Amino acid sequence: QGTCRAIALEDLSGIRKAPVRRSQRSRHSNWSFHQLRQFVHYKAERAGVRVILVDPRNTSRTCPECGYVAKANRRSQRLFSCVSCGYSAPADTVAAVNISARGYVNSPMVSNSPGSGTMPRPLAAG
Repeated sequence: QGTCRAIALEDLSGIRKAPVRRSQRSRHSNWSFHQLRQFVHYKAERAGVRVILVDPRNTSRTCPECGYVAKANRRSQRLFSCVSCGYSAPADTVAAVNISARGYVNSPMVSNSPGSGTMPRPLAAG
């Protein structure tokens, strides 16, 4: 407890309302993302780690290097390649980096110590 750690997750609360291809409906409806999120929250709370939910929009279409957002950045299901700066990486890695960055931006900040300047760090809540 009392750490500066946090877990960032996509806020998938409206995912069941999203249109899905007929071939994917069964798999999509059986996916227990809510249960997984509850498990993560439970374990994180026990360890004194915050869980931050972030907006999932464009996490796998946004370049973590230059910030350019485009559907064309996803060359395939697996590969991300920025059409603006040329950065290339696995799409899942790019999404994870972007989710982490959004979690950091959305976390409360505190100074390192009283009167020590303005160097911010994420606030850990128990």
